[in-house]
Amino acid sequence: MTACTRSQWLLSFLYNRIDNQVISQLNDYAEFSDAQKQRIRDEVKRFHYWHRRVIMPEYARILGDVAGRLRTPPHQVSEDIVEVWVDRVLLTFDRGDECGPLADAGGFFSTLTDTQIDQIEEKLKQDIQDAKKFVEKSNDEKRIKLRFKWARRFGLQLTETQKQVFRESFNQHIDLRSKSINLHEKWNHDFTAILRGEDSEDKAAVLQSRIDELGYLVRNHYRKEYQANRKLWENYLKDLLNGLNLKQRSEFLDWLDVMQRNVEVIAKDDVEPPANVPFSGACGVSV
Repeated sequence: MTACTRSQWLLSFLYNRIDNQVISQLNDYAEFSDAQKQRIRDEVKRFHYWHRRVIMPEYARILGDVAGRLRTPPHQVSEDIVEVWVDRVLLTFDRGDECGPLADAGGFFSTLTDTQIDQIEEKLKQDIQDAKKFVEKSNDEKRIKLRFKWARRFGLQLTETQKQVFRESFNQHIDLRSKSINLHEKWNHDFTAILRGEDSEDKAAVLQSRIDELGYLVRNHYRKEYQANRKLWENYLKDLLNGLNLKQRSEFLDWLDVMQRNVEVIAKDDVEPPANVPFSGACGVSV
């Protein structure tokens, strides 16, 4: 299982094909014209290249910094250090959202036909139903075991004591999944209502402002609960890392080193940039 995250070939294989998977998924939302499909393809390809050159190197640096801290005696981390790591991961992830395929999609959505809007609305409704069914089928024990599985993929074979501490933290976690689904359901309703609204000079801008909200719905509407969950898991991570035995620390450091090298290789792959890639600005690729 750990080999899946250690294999540079496998990670490259998956990463190099994820853009085509995203294109296929987006095209499933409606019967787009050839010109619209080309626009979707161009935006996804642009983002994928930018993500490879800008975001992947930052993830590699974060992995390297974590490994460097754990190698430095006394091999302990503080709450502040873990908070900085989490901040960096979230900021990097958010930057990816801000420069993603939907970063300038307001104009695209404002040109949709009524039939395409109907199709998108139905697909969004199906997405919500699928998410609700997924939550209904899941249970705490399945979710806990899945996280133990991921720990093994990260080179961490948890002891029974460490697993028990995780279970205790999990029981304190505020489950926001249903609230998140409800927020997205309302967002879908409001967004399609704007799509159906009268055309105006600022319609594209209004649509874009709603798109920009999408990645922050839970954080903005449930700030207290979100921050409580974040603090809970930061403390758990701190205690876990500080309590690793020599064998666990060695295996985790080995995983961090391998993963960092793999991500760096992917970031430097010799890939031709799409014609629409900017080389300056917030979403540009520096040369």
